[in-house]
Amino acid sequence: MNIRSWLALLLILMFAALSSASAQPGSPGAKSKTISSDSLHHIPGRALLPGHGIPKKLYADSTEFQRAFEEIFQIVKPKESIMERTTRQFVSTYTRLKSHGIDSIAAWKAVTGVIDTAHDRESLFETYRSIFSAEELHAYVKFLKTPAGKKMTDAQSRLATAPMELQGYVTRMVVSTLMPMAKAADPQMRPMPPPAITNKPPTTPPTTPPTTH
Repeated sequence: MNIRSWLALLLILMFAALSSASAQPGSPGAKSKTISSDSLHHIPGRALLPGHGIPKKLYADSTEFQRAFEEIFQIVKPKESIMERTTRQFVSTYTRLKSHGIDSIAAWKAVTGVIDTAHDRESLFETYRSIFSAEELHAYVKFLKTPAGKKMTDAQSRLATAPMELQGYVTRMVVSTLMPMAKAADPQMRPMPPPAITNKPPTTPPTTPPTTH
């Protein structure tokens, strides 16, 4: 075998060794391995809430993590739902825009058509998934059921930033949906002041869209 053949064989062996090492669990190659979207539905244990898009990352403990998350979500889920936040924000925004000729029913349908009512669940899932393993989340759930854990849960509104993020989402969706409608109805409309974001719930949340009266 000549020198060129030896060199070619050596390169092949080195490439095979590197490929094998990158596939080992915990190695950089294993973490950065890409998987086609077509094959995602055939992979067991993917980190994904049912019916909510393509998972960002795969975890070996996803099935067990899902069980733990279902349990903790009942403890930490926001008291105000996405639709309650949407109603409050809609009333605030629409009140300033109704004089421009927007039909209230059409506006309500447009806003509710773009709001994802599961956004609170998805946001919390991704936050916990990025921090905890399934084993750690089970331990955290156990802690939350203790007196100290229950106290921390009661103070969640002062400790967590998720409510502000959720309200920011609702505000963006409502304003970005209604503004084009207002401009189309009234081309001479002046820019609306930045929307005020508040976490204070309405005294009596409306169950139906507001009227133009």
